Formats: sequence, structure tokens, C-alpha cells
Amino acid sequence: MKRKSTIWFIICLVFVGLLAYSGGKGLTISGYHVKSFGESIKRGLDLKGGVSVVEEIQETELDKDAISRTIELLSNRVNKLGVAETVVQKEGNNRIRIEIPGESDTKKVVESVAKTGKLTFVGPDKVVILTGTDVKDSVAYLDSSAKPTVSLEFTTEGAKKFS
Repeated sequence: MKRKSTIWFIICLVFVGLLAYSGGKGLTISGYHVKSFGESIKRGLDLKGGVSVVEEIQETELDKDAISRTIELLSNRVNKLGVAETVVQKEGNNRIRIEIPGESDTKKVVESVAKTGKLTFVGPDKVVILTGTDVKDSVAYLDSSAKPTVSLEFTTEGAKKFS
């Protein structure tokens, strides 16, 4: 009886040791990788440090779709920095909070977020034909063959230029 208990104790001890090792260092068995706690737990600003920026929208009449598109654009722009676990969310009525864990260069983040994109259509002779001000609305979607497509609606003047 005492021998059985000792064997079970050793088996449990080995099992707990294996779990502790795989949690601390990670483990690969037959091509299957068990992530360590450090790999699987994403650290936010509170644990990793980073930059938190609050952008305030200056316009008085706010369109919910415009705010949603702005949040999506900012999220795409911030995620191009190569930082995981970024947070871009609406705060209050006219603010957007951007949190980037692990980033320490505040100036770089503010410049990349504040930078305005500029849409231009350039002809073969390198002359600008249209700009973003000639576009009334745009929508990105997947067409029937699952190819990314952008639909553009031009202003009256933009339609004349495009034709």
C-alpha cells in the first residue's frame, strides 16, 4: 500500500513538474507547440508600458459612420507599426483613445496617427487627374469571386474629371 502511494506521488510530481516546465519555457511535442505563459498572455499598458493617445474630433456634428470609419482607419494605421494588442476605441462623444503597449516613442506614434492620407489619381504623364476631394464616398468589399474591390462615388466635378 505504501509502495503504491509512493509511485502515485512520484507520477503526480513528474506531471506537475512537466506542467510547470511547459508553462514557464513552452514545450514542443511531435510538432505540437505548447506556448509558455509569457507567449500566451498579452501584456497591456499596465504591465508592459507604452503610449496612450487621445484624439479629439473638432467637428460639432458627428456622423456615427464617420467615427466608425475613423476608428477603423486609425486601427489599421497603428497596427502597421507592428505592435500587437493595440486598442483603438471611442471615448465619450468626440474622442478616440489609442493605446499601444510596448511602444516608447510617443512622437513617432502621434506623427503616424495625425498624418492624413492623400488620395490622388495620376495619369501616365505624371499629372494629377483627381484627388480625394473629388470622391464623394467609397466602400471596400469582396466581389463575387472574393477579390478585394473598392467602389467609388465621385462628386459631379470628380465624375467629369474621371471620364
